[in-house]
Amino acid sequence: MAGLCEGGNEPPGSLKARLRKKNIVPRPGGLDDHLRNPGATDLFGQADAVVKHVLEGHDRGVNWACFHPTLPLVVSGADDRNIKLWQMNEAKAWEVDTCRGHYNNVSCVLFHPHQELMLSNSEDKSIRVWDMKKQTCLHTFRREHDRFWVLAAHPSLNVFAAGHDSGMIIFKLDRERPAYAVHKNILYYVKGRILRKLDFTNSKDTAVMRLRESGRSPVHRTLAQVKIAKLRHVVWAADMSRVALLAKHTVNICNRRLESLCSIHENTRVKSGAWDDSGVFIYTTSNHIKYAISNGDHGIIRTLDLPIYITRVKDNQLFTLDRECIPRVLNIEPTEFKFKLALINRKYDEVLHIVRNARLVGQSIIAYLQQKGYPEVALHFVKEDKTRFSLALECGNIEVALEAACRLDNKACWECLGQAALMQGNHQVVEMCYQRTKNFDKLSFLYLITGNLDKLRKMIKIAEIRKNISGQYQGVLFLGNVNERVRILQNCDQHFLSHLTAAVHGLVEASPQITDMPFLPTRPNAKFLKPPVPIMEAETNWPLLTVSKVHIELFIPRLRHNNKYRNNSQVLLSGLEMGDSHLR
Repeated sequence: MAGLCEGGNEPPGSLKARLRKKNIVPRPGGLDDHLRNPGATDLFGQADAVVKHVLEGHDRGVNWACFHPTLPLVVSGADDRNIKLWQMNEAKAWEVDTCRGHYNNVSCVLFHPHQELMLSNSEDKSIRVWDMKKQTCLHTFRREHDRFWVLAAHPSLNVFAAGHDSGMIIFKLDRERPAYAVHKNILYYVKGRILRKLDFTNSKDTAVMRLRESGRSPVHRTLAQVKIAKLRHVVWAADMSRVALLAKHTVNICNRRLESLCSIHENTRVKSGAWDDSGVFIYTTSNHIKYAISNGDHGIIRTLDLPIYITRVKDNQLFTLDRECIPRVLNIEPTEFKFKLALINRKYDEVLHIVRNARLVGQSIIAYLQQKGYPEVALHFVKEDKTRFSLALECGNIEVALEAACRLDNKACWECLGQAALMQGNHQVVEMCYQRTKNFDKLSFLYLITGNLDKLRKMIKIAEIRKNISGQYQGVLFLGNVNERVRILQNCDQHFLSHLTAAVHGLVEASPQITDMPFLPTRPNAKFLKPPVPIMEAETNWPLLTVSKVHIELFIPRLRHNNKYRNNSQVLLSGLEMGDSHLR
């Protein structure tokens, strides 16, 4: 191929001669006039291109040529399987060197935008990376069946694209994670080939030294070991009690003996991490800043636009390096993981302080508290009645559950509340629940076992109003009123049972027709069964087991006294006694 060099004697019919002839502008004003008035030039008549240099060097057709983004360099690739590097100035251009290694036609070649590298691909199904100074191949990447045809570099990111027979691939040449280490209040990091240090206290950034490669490897001995697949980074806590082992998609936290404490899987790549003063590990993925606690709890702190690399965590500040090795400080909100850590460590004073002063909301924190066995704490964050009712039952807070049930006014809620209150011996709430669900049988039995005979008599009257003969008979049976039993049986045409009841209990005057009955199978030793008279009426709830006040009374104050619910029950019962139609 012709290159970019001027000068020399060439045959009249050669390509160089034709290009030189094309370079002549047959106008009186010359090239300057031509450039000032491009519209006056006939595209197909006079010259519309100017040849500055002609380069020769390739033996076969050139497939691609590319300028360096900043330097006066040109690279070209051809069917002779060679890659040539050219340099030029205002006067001339010349060949610098040739890179050999492809064993088929070179399809495309370009300069790396930020490093002294060249990339090429070929019909030999490979992509090669070349050192511009040494003109040697550093890396070779191959595909099994596809020839490569074109290459492109992203203008700002460290990303390249290569087109092949089956489609396209996008790839990186190297990692963008900066090399750094933290010692006390100093961050040491490498930018270019310079070791720099950043003082966290005053943000002073200075260069330390230029780095040189060293082939030495230190001697070491094994103290402990753990198997982690594709381990990339190791981050120790300041007190050396914990260590985070970062793989491509996992965060593994171990103790100082490398015994695994937890393992967290991420769908995107784990980039970096650091420990904060409280023992929580803060780490970054491609698009998030996250936290991990040694028991396995983890969550998202904030999202990211571009990946960053954490160097230090101090309070609510994150000291980081970006991909350009520029130090940056980000603010984070640590309330969520500090709240969880306080719960885990049973620091209830700190938990109470966070509950009162922070704004922890969302279903995730509620689900976390339920999962960890703190439903009474979750009650503080819930306003929705249905969820609040479930949480209150779970933690045994009958008062809060009753408030939610009153607002929901759902039969299923009243039934669940009645069962939970009965398990606690809170018979006053049980009474209210039975009334709301119109469960009169259970309500009558409740009055029997609590010794409330007055209310039991009222239940008999209510059953009579409702024409509930079975309930009415059950009530007088609880009271031991045989005369009333005989009367009820007579009124419902159960004459035989009525006479038999009167005969067994010696109540001949209650049933004059008893002597006319042909056969009464009574027993001579039959006795009059009557329930014992209650020693005292149970006005208060039954005694409960001693329960720690740490959870319930610390976080959820009592909302109402039980007497208020008892008054509500009495009002409802008086309505039933009066025979309100909506209660029948």
